[in-house]
Amino acid sequence: LKELSADERTRLEAEAREKWRRDYGASVDYAREEGEIRGKAEGLVEGMAKGKVEGKVEGQIQGILRVLATRFASAPDDIRRAVEAKTELSALETLLIHAATCDTLDDFRRKLR
Repeated sequence: LKELSADERTRLEAEAREKWRRDYGASVDYAREEGEIRGKAEGLVEGMAKGKVEGKVEGQIQGILRVLATRFASAPDDIRRAVEAKTELSALETLLIHAATCDTLDDFRRKLR
């Protein structure tokens, strides 16, 4: 070891290899951490978007059932179940309008199908 460290060229090569090993390890660690941060951020954004849509769907469902209960004194269980089974926001928006404008609960049931 003393002989190798005494040879300046060998010592410089060893130092360069060691520096490269440390730098490479640091860059791998940085890339991994950066990937984790990005992944968490993307997951958060996706989760928020999904939660926002689910909240809108739930709001539309509750709105439909409130309108029906207000107009017809109740929202029968079969209608409640059918409305709660809907998950497409545009279909629920159409049903909300129909709940506010239909003449009877049977008219609304036909629109549900």
